[in-house]
This record gives sequence, structure tokens and C-alpha cells, in this order.
Amino acid sequence: MKSKTYRFIESRNSCSYPSSAYNKVIGILQIKKIAYVIYDKDKIIDSYKGISNKYLEVMDKAKERYRIEQVIGEYKLNNKNYKIEDLIDAIRDL
Repeated sequence: MKSKTYRFIESRNSCSYPSSAYNKVIGILQIKKIAYVIYDKDKIIDSYKGISNKYLEVMDKAKERYRIEQVIGEYKLNNKNYKIEDLIDAIRDL
């Protein structure tokens, strides 16, 4: 599964993915024994009690990607004539 499948949602402090990927994502989470809870708004519709510390690893990766996306967005907004090398340097400075 590619890390870009997940998207960090700041308001819920959680990850999300496209509904079309549901079966694939659930299957991989269960194989890797990653605990999860699936919500539809505020109602729990599915859950799995895998190894909970694996979830924290995945969440940390999603948060880092979210932070990088925020930096890229701000950098592009503030630097109209940016070079890719400059953008890479900005990400390395995180």
C-alpha cells in the first residue's frame, strides 16, 4: 500500500483513505495486525483489535506526510518562481 493512500485529518487526529480502497486497506491492516476503527460520521461501523502500537507508527508517518504537504503548499504560495531544489531544501529543513 502506498503511503499516499492515507490522508491525515487534523480535526479528528486520524487517517482516512478513499472509500474505493476500503477492502484493500482493511485487508492490509489485518495482515499487518494494525488495530483500526472505522467511523461513518460518529458511528463505529467496523473495528479490529490488532497490535495497537503499529497504528501509532502508521499515524506518525501520516502526520509527517501531512506536515510536508503543508510546507510544500505554503512554499509554493509564497514563492511563485521556486525551483524544485529550493523546495527540497525547504523540506529537509523540517
